[in-house]
Amino acid sequence: PWRRRSLSFGDLAAAEADRLYAHVPYVVDHILYPLAGHLIVDLALYLLIAELRNPMLILHHVITGLQAYMALHPSAYCHFYIIYFAGVSELSNLPLAFVELCQLMPKLRKSWPLTHDRARAVFGLLFVPLRLVYWPILMLQFFRDSAGAMREGRVTSLRVLLFYLAAGGVMTLMQLGWGVKITGILQKQLQRHQQAA
Repeated sequence: PWRRRSLSFGDLAAAEADRLYAHVPYVVDHILYPLAGHLIVDLALYLLIAELRNPMLILHHVITGLQAYMALHPSAYCHFYIIYFAGVSELSNLPLAFVELCQLMPKLRKSWPLTHDRARAVFGLLFVPLRLVYWPILMLQFFRDSAGAMREGRVTSLRVLLFYLAAGGVMTLMQLGWGVKITGILQKQLQRHQQAA
């Protein structure tokens, strides 16, 4: 059942105390369930609309979907990290949604060119600290926690842990690859604005 509650300090303290195995109801209700719906809709759109069909995005969504499932089965897993990786880091996608909508609807971009350019800039400015700086730092902490759980014999599912380690590595490389691409786009935009001034 859906619980209307916010993420409390108690939730965060419990998750921080056991970053791998704490069960956080807020994460389940407000991140994992909505994420599953979002991923299913996106995957359907990616497969049905040729302009959206991008193998890297499809791979990203499949990996993320499997991680969301494994965060609940066979038991709670990585809820602490999910707060960031499937929650906070997604803030960069808010302006990106408008940019992608403009790609699908060129008339929208022509009607709102300044909004489009600002959305691209805000996306880039959010992407860098959220996904290029803090993401790898937190992923390193996850790898350390996982190694510690293996050393201490606390692993509840080796299959889930190994999948998360592999997926975390792949997803981090994806962020860095997209970061190189985004940095190039931002540099070109900056050069255009400097030439126009």
